[in-house]
Amino acid sequence: MIKHLSDNNLHIWQLNTLEAPAYHDLLANLSHDEQQRAKRFIKPSDQQRFAAARCFLRYVLARYTDCSATELDFGYAEYGKPGLKHFPHIQFNLSHSHEQVILAITLEQQVGIDIEYQQQRINVLELAQRFFSAQEFAYIQGLSGTQQTAAFYQLWTAREAYLKATGEGIRALEHVTINYPEMSLSDARWHLDSLQNWHLIPIPVANQYFSTLAVNAKQQPEIRYYADPVFAPALAGMGHTFSTVIPDVAQ
Repeated sequence: MIKHLSDNNLHIWQLNTLEAPAYHDLLANLSHDEQQRAKRFIKPSDQQRFAAARCFLRYVLARYTDCSATELDFGYAEYGKPGLKHFPHIQFNLSHSHEQVILAITLEQQVGIDIEYQQQRINVLELAQRFFSAQEFAYIQGLSGTQQTAAFYQLWTAREAYLKATGEGIRALEHVTINYPEMSLSDARWHLDSLQNWHLIPIPVANQYFSTLAVNAKQQPEIRYYADPVFAPALAGMGHTFSTVIPDVAQ
């Protein structure tokens, strides 16, 4: 049993990559595979963000194990969802967009999280019509202005979070409908009774970002938010009280 992480407990960590160490310092803490993935990005800013996100993932997960950050060994499920090879009971999911990284950690439960930066030059109705269900599109179409944009991003992150939690990714996108603003879930492949334990929870994040957590649990878990002072995330404007005390999560 991991201290301070129980069956009905979920931790969320956030990072602003602008506050992360220099790219070359980050790269030294990554595996060879992660280093190669970072180098595939063309823009230096994208290399930095990827390296910061992976280092942050390792740094935080190391606090839930007896391993150092560099010793953690990741495995990947059929459709690419990552897990810890030697700690399968620790379930986690990472998402990053623009300068923000968010990480969800829990025990035994399927979990997914998504964060998206609000882009200024996109047509949300066009994207909703292309990727959302008819029900979701009709709801967004009936809104206007900032409400329309907010609903689009909340629905988008909810869909992504659920599909990341199941490990299926976008291949199952067409089957999913999010009932907004109730944030309940429909999946055309499953009876509603089988979805009753899924919780879709909007997560408070920085301005111009949207995030949703998806977790499969008998009851909605208690969520604790953490911001690690070593990475010094920028908390201004997040609209939530975050603990800057690193939790004692050693076994």
